Amino acid sequence: MKICYASDLHGHLHHYQALLALVQSEKIEAVLLGGDLLPHQERRDSGLREQIRFVQETFGPFASELRNHGIRFLGLILGNDDFAGALPEFQKLEKQGLFSLLRDSPVFLDSELAVFGYPFVPPTPFLLKDFEKRDRNTDTDFPQRRVFITEENGIREIDAKTFFETRSTIEQDLASWEMPSFPCKTICVMHSPPFGTFLDRLSNGQCAGSRAIMEFISRTQPWLTLHGHIHESPQVSGKYFQKIENTLSVNPGQRVDRFCAVVFDSTAIEKTIFHTVYD
Repeated sequence: MKICYASDLHGHLHHYQALLALVQSEKIEAVLLGGDLLPHQERRDSGLREQIRFVQETFGPFASELRNHGIRFLGLILGNDDFAGALPEFQKLEKQGLFSLLRDSPVFLDSELAVFGYPFVPPTPFLLKDFEKRDRNTDTDFPQRRVFITEENGIREIDAKTFFETRSTIEQDLASWEMPSFPCKTICVMHSPPFGTFLDRLSNGQCAGSRAIMEFISRTQPWLTLHGHIHESPQVSGKYFQKIENTLSVNPGQRVDRFCAVVFDSTAIEKTIFHTVYD
């Protein structure tokens, strides 16, 4: 199966148009999207309204157009820049059969390919905390200030310390996953990249990924993991994929000026994978 993966489109219409063009030119059969799909919004109430409007007026028609181009499967997660208050709009479209929201139980693309999804990232400097959790159970390093989350009823300001301490951690969430056994090939779409790799480098060279995700990959060895979140990482590290023992992990990154995505054939991924910018 020929698959395209991209992340961090952030509502840029030229990126969505470039993705449609790539689907046509490469005869893509399945598209996976790794979060941060909606326009970046700093203003709270109006920002939520804008993201909801984008799902209704732009993302829904985009998903329909993908189907018209012969896509057999569209799977996606949200990311830390997407308001959880927009999730019900995605769920409405999912019920129409336009795509699958990827979760902690697998969706099977075919008899061999099982896809999971995980949107949460470790705490960031940003105020929106909908898709943030403590990384590991012992972590105590998180913002000591007022932050906000979104709900169906709107925006709620919260105390970060109380919020993070009463929420499960990334480590706890991933410990509960039941991974399919061989010969099934497991794909994990996870917004945060694994910590300490070529895939999580900030512009200053520091790593900003998830230690819990790195430990999960090392322990369970999925066939493929797909990431995003750190846009500049491929430019900084010079690499957009890395082998972690038997697992191939990928972060295509994203740029405003050029659309970043990877395309590969599931029958021979390491021989066929290519990047829209860096290959």
